[in-house]
Amino acid sequence: MEQDRYTANHFSQDNSALTGVTRRSNKSFSKILFSLGALLAGVVVFIGPHKVLSRVVISMREDTEYAPGYSENAFRLVEIGDTESSVREALGVPVQESKTDPYVRWLYAPHPSPDFETGGSSPDSRYSFTTVDFGEDGTFIDAFGQISDPSSIGLLSVSRSSSFGDGVNTLALTKADIEKLKAEKATPEQVQAKFGKPRAVFESHVTKWLQYSHSPGGTHYQQRMIGIDRNGKVRRKVNEIYWD
Repeated sequence: MEQDRYTANHFSQDNSALTGVTRRSNKSFSKILFSLGALLAGVVVFIGPHKVLSRVVISMREDTEYAPGYSENAFRLVEIGDTESSVREALGVPVQESKTDPYVRWLYAPHPSPDFETGGSSPDSRYSFTTVDFGEDGTFIDAFGQISDPSSIGLLSVSRSSSFGDGVNTLALTKADIEKLKAEKATPEQVQAKFGKPRAVFESHVTKWLQYSHSPGGTHYQQRMIGIDRNGKVRRKVNEIYWD
């Protein structure tokens, strides 16, 4: 509004004055555009090009159905350590409940993975990795991984192809290797002696998942889940895009 008043106050002056105002207005507009562009670039760099593109795509192909009584604001207010009863009171009845076992997951990867370190999520398709899982008794239970195409590495890389299969992971573990580790009930010490120290470790204490969203069409959707531990307390919150 200040710029509008400034232009109007000089409208009755001669053409040179009006031209000067117009130029100043254009410069101000250019500065605004530049600032918005810089801000957008900063968001892309901070969040990551892949996540920015993912959010754009999911908004175009929205297929999320939330539980009756659910709200995004109430979900945001749920905190680690809250009781299961308070979650149900705030979010209502979940669309699905499922039991799970606590585990410890190791990550072997050439690149850092903040998503893994904070929530245990496997790195996305841009990265090669192997995850190794141990059960509550401290023995090996499974491993999974992939190898990505290194040709698309770069700041603006938003997608790349990944390969899966027998032995296709950063540790080159085959199905036979995995079955052998299971049969031997390999311990973390034995796995570390064989493959070295993992890049990151994630511990999950969740024994029950309360799922508050799903995709009626069986495709991509906004995933909202609350993980509850044996003491009936919130241990994890999942707020991400589920790709199918």
